[in-house]
Amino acid sequence: MNQRNLARRAAALVPALVLAGALAACGSVLDVQNPGAVGDQQLDDTLNAPLFTSTVVSDFQRAYDDLARDGSWLTDETVSGHNFVGFREWDGRIMDQQRTELRDIYTTLHQARFSADSLFTRYKQFYPSPTPVQSLNLARMRAYGGYTYVMLGEYFCESPLRETEAALPSAELSKLAIPRFQEAIQLATAAKTGTGAVAAARADSIINLARVGLARTYLQLGDRAKAVEFASQVPASFEFRAFYSESKDYAENLFYSSTTGANQNMGVDVKFRNLWTIVPRAGDPTKRDTLYDPRVRHTATSRTGHNGSTPLFRPYEGESFSDWKPGTGARGDTINFTKNTSIRFASGLEARYIVAEAGGMTDAQLLDFINERRAVGKQGTFTGTDLQAELRDQRRRDFFMDGHRLGDIRRYKAQYKIDEFPTGAHPDPFIGTYGTAECFIPSIDERNGNPNY
Repeated sequence: MNQRNLARRAAALVPALVLAGALAACGSVLDVQNPGAVGDQQLDDTLNAPLFTSTVVSDFQRAYDDLARDGSWLTDETVSGHNFVGFREWDGRIMDQQRTELRDIYTTLHQARFSADSLFTRYKQFYPSPTPVQSLNLARMRAYGGYTYVMLGEYFCESPLRETEAALPSAELSKLAIPRFQEAIQLATAAKTGTGAVAAARADSIINLARVGLARTYLQLGDRAKAVEFASQVPASFEFRAFYSESKDYAENLFYSSTTGANQNMGVDVKFRNLWTIVPRAGDPTKRDTLYDPRVRHTATSRTGHNGSTPLFRPYEGESFSDWKPGTGARGDTINFTKNTSIRFASGLEARYIVAEAGGMTDAQLLDFINERRAVGKQGTFTGTDLQAELRDQRRRDFFMDGHRLGDIRRYKAQYKIDEFPTGAHPDPFIGTYGTAECFIPSIDERNGNPNY
């Protein structure tokens, strides 16, 4: 593993304000000894309370880019050229509970979950009658906490939440997001009372973040009416991002190291390659131009990377990443990932997709929405008849590599009997043929450390 990943892996086990011994409550895989961690007596000091919110946000952001990258391997978005066997097996839809790589996302996601739940509770004990500012801090922690359960439900087949309890299946994990988002909305609404425009705008941002989270959760659970109810309240222009920094190795966006240099370890999978449209040339209709969808960009040729064998078509930033620009549709309109590239993980665009999928649009409205998105992809107007199939195609392009695809294709299979998981021969000879995994599993450490698993 390169130095950036080593640093990230170590730092992910040491949140700024979470007691190391308390982490055992999340399972044996999180049971670490860290003399530098803040102790219980310091967590009970109100002077440290202002750091609670930033800790919750930081822990979620550290987990999110791992999830987005690793989920893209398990789905049909990217292929892995990593030298670690576990990562390559995920790309082949193979899950082995013995693989230590499972700790990478399992540990960091549960750390984010535990931080959000425990620090929210402590903060609320400090301020039982919170001021508007304190209510907003509580709302932010609750909303991020809700998203940790969203990701657990979409990414994991099952998971325990405590070391002495049985594992909960995906749907039950997802349901635990709902009360957290509901409370986030209540707290953020309270925070708007008697505050200025800036504070009110921040509160609205958290409210919309929670609304998207609720809509996403209800859609995943099959409650389409509730999904439409909350998604339809989100402004189309709304965006919420996970932010990264080049100041510390562990704070960098993981997509940078995964797409850069000799350690490049991901490439665009065949189903997302060469998404282009041939159109008449402007000013000379006797000639044709090839326009590439700017939401899914990659190199024209492949190269090998970390493992020295898997052909990798290097991906560039898609629409959910901070430096993306629509461009002209030429192949050369490329934008490299950077260490501080942010990731959009909730948006008004997602809310509109939820309304469209859940039946909240008429056919005419749905067609208009589809054509709007096709225009972004340099495609012509839609002339087919299966609107939902085209909606799914536009959605995969709009949210390419940003952490949505695994939950999406699990939902398509469970609710619509549409299987978009990759099958057949894998492009990496090491894998041979795709397996059948559809979600991640806890590692053997978790199973061995929990007598009631």
